[in-house]
Amino acid sequence: MIVFVDRNNIETDNLLMGLYMGSNLQYTYDIYEKFDFKIDKELEKFFKYIDGSNKLDGIMLGKLFKQFTIKGREITLFSFIIGWTENYGKSFDEFLSYFENVNEDVILNKIYIKLLKFQKDIEDIDIPKEKVKIGINDILQILVNLEAEAEFKWNLIEVCYDIKGFFCKCSEFFKQSREILDKKLAPFNERGRIWGEKLKEKIEKEGLAFVKEILEDFNEEEYENIFIAPRIMDNYAFDCSKSLDTKDVYLYFGENVEVLRKIYGKENEKIWVQNVIKYLADGSRYKIMKLLKEKPRYSGELAESLGISNATISHHTNLLFLVKLLEETKINNRNYMKTREDSIDKFLKAFKKDFNLEEGEGA
Repeated sequence: MIVFVDRNNIETDNLLMGLYMGSNLQYTYDIYEKFDFKIDKELEKFFKYIDGSNKLDGIMLGKLFKQFTIKGREITLFSFIIGWTENYGKSFDEFLSYFENVNEDVILNKIYIKLLKFQKDIEDIDIPKEKVKIGINDILQILVNLEAEAEFKWNLIEVCYDIKGFFCKCSEFFKQSREILDKKLAPFNERGRIWGEKLKEKIEKEGLAFVKEILEDFNEEEYENIFIAPRIMDNYAFDCSKSLDTKDVYLYFGENVEVLRKIYGKENEKIWVQNVIKYLADGSRYKIMKLLKEKPRYSGELAESLGISNATISHHTNLLFLVKLLEETKINNRNYMKTREDSIDKFLKAFKKDFNLEEGEGA
């Protein structure tokens, strides 16, 4: 197992994250608010510039980075078709080269497999070793019945019918965006390089201990290569993406990762207990915990039982996962959520300890 800290993609990552967060500004505000995080003032200025810019190609910006919801998961056309991991560690010129040399059959296969995952509501699909020729009609069959917004479907159909043309437009759009935003991106790119050096030193001193304090279920022994990238635009990031066809994993850590470590890390039990109480104070989250205590369920079942949208369920369960009250389990190739009994026991013991409650007293 080898750990790499790669800063080559800082410029590309900052551009893409800036475009994404700026074109979904209200969503960005909502995410930061729900986790009680603060947006850096300079970052906020940059996001607002993108949000209100008439210099960028608004049509391409909307197509690529507008946020949609599919079965409770937030997704953009960019993350669905292109994705972040395909461009990991690449300079901006290498990133553009990906668009200029795209293989149409590979993209169609990728779209088909991702649509199958959403249709069957599972994460892992056995990919045949022999090359399977996927046609547009195969994709349309799934897309017609998929629970997704019409605009997302039309955008995806447009891509499938003219992959080369779409990727050519993407390349031109990113070139244009880079030129327009060049001066505004420069200080963030420099901050990224500085954070990258600190992150490298941190890992050399601590290993992956700080990673496992935030991503408690992360097991480095499962992977051959661990690629870690510094992130500035989403400066509270702690993203984890696994490669589909290799034993590689990609981790993105923002410069405020120490804040996450302090709030959600194992060593700060009191703050964790306070967060559990705070998140369970919401009636919907409390009901979700009660339903999942009865039996494992997937997001669609929770949405139907509570009479709220999949997107709202996702919002609530993300918080419950963050404070380690939920975990996933696979039943008949479908991912279900269930309560984490060890965390619930840990919470009850810590709560009783704080209030000097003996077993059976005040329980």
